[in-house]
This record gives sequence, C-alpha cells and structure tokens, in this order.
Amino acid sequence: LLINFSFFFTRVIIDVSNALSVGFYNAIITSGGGTHSFASAYMDKLNIETFYNVNTDGAPAVDLAKYPIVAFMGALFFLVTSFVFLAAVGLFVSRYVVLIFLMILSAPAFAAMALPNDKYSSKWWDALWSQVLFAPIYFILSWVTLQILDNLLGSLVGGDGSLAKAITGSVDAAGNKTADPSAGAVFANFGIVIAFMIASLTIAKSLAGTAGKGISNFVGGVVGGATLGSLAWVGRRTLGREGYKLSEDKGAQAIAK
Repeated sequence: LLINFSFFFTRVIIDVSNALSVGFYNAIITSGGGTHSFASAYMDKLNIETFYNVNTDGAPAVDLAKYPIVAFMGALFFLVTSFVFLAAVGLFVSRYVVLIFLMILSAPAFAAMALPNDKYSSKWWDALWSQVLFAPIYFILSWVTLQILDNLLGSLVGGDGSLAKAITGSVDAAGNKTADPSAGAVFANFGIVIAFMIASLTIAKSLAGTAGKGISNFVGGVVGGATLGSLAWVGRRTLGREGYKLSEDKGAQAIAK
C-alpha cells in the first residue's frame, strides 16, 4: 500500500517545500514597494552597477581606461558577486535534478523499508529532506538578511555610493585628487552584503543537511516503526492467528502430508 502511494507522498513533501519557498521569495521581490527580481534585491545594496554611471552629457562618470585600478577592482567585485550568485544557481539546479531522481526512486526506497537490514531507504530519506529543506531555509535566511541590511546599511553608505568613485577618489575645485570621503563606507557596504549572501548559502546548506537527517531518522524509526509494527500486530492477531490454528488442525496436517 505504501509503495503504491510513494510517488504521491514524495510529491506532497516537495510541493509543501516549494510553496513555502515561493512565499518568502515573493516577500523578497515585492519588499519596498513594486516588483523586483531576487538579484536586484541584493544589487540595490551592492551598488555595483555604479561602475557604469554616466554624466548628464552621456559621458562616463569615471574613465575606466584612464584608471586601470578601477577596471581591476571592478572586475574583482563583479567576479565575487557572480561567484556567489552562480553558487546559488548551481545548488538550485542540482536540487531540481536530485529531486527528479528521488521521485523516480521513491517506490524502491519505500520497498527497501521492508528489508531486515535496510540501509538504502534511510539514505533516500536523508537526500529528500536535505533537498526539500534547503530552498525554504535559503529564502527565509535571504529575507532576514535583506531586512537586516535595510536597517544596517542606511547609516554606512555616504556620498553617491559609487564603487568607481570610491576607488578613484575625487577631484576638488583646484584640480587636486583626493580620497573620496565615502570610500570606506562603500567598501564596507559591499563586504557586508557579500558576507551575508555567502552566509545565507552555507548556513542553509548546513541546516538542511542536519535537519534532514533528524527528520529522516524520525520518519524511518518512529513513524515507520510504528506503522509497520502496528500492521504486524494486526496481522498476528488476524491472519497469523487463523494460520496458526490451521497449522494445528489434524485434518489440515493430514492433507499437507
């Protein structure tokens, strides 16, 4: 009976996980009024697009060719940001693929629970719970992160918040080049946002794995044991009892011989 409904049970668990994830995802992209993308919610905090600011006449605000250090630092910032987003994308793509295989293997996994020395179904449950928990935990942590950053970064970013200007500095009325006063705050802004993004990924992956094993042990040990134990108890007192009576019946013994 459980094997016949194994795919259904697996889909229900996955759908609950996805529904919870979408709820927090929508809260992220609609925060602050209007609809944004998940990336833009972070990009608003990073201000990395300020490398391409232009003046009113259409000319670049900072000549990247004139200041090679700006081009180098810009490439570094873009590389770090891209790596963090690509890491998140990679984990979600792998989650999608793994969940498909887990659904395919749901029936053998449920059947393995009937084996006397089963070690396969527990691995299947561990993989399922770790994958379904990762998405909601990640989006919950991302939502919390963005709420914290909204309050934390307001007092940090000064000036125009431009990363390019923070690297190149400013030119005063006399033509002297000076450090931009908001440079420290701008760099701190970028570092804090990146640190929170990486922490959300690593913590979500770690918590999903730990919680997944705990839930798997509970399902396999307590729920599974109680279910199969109850079925065995009922079986012993119905079919088992009648079978025992039949085996002791003299007429049945004669027929068996």
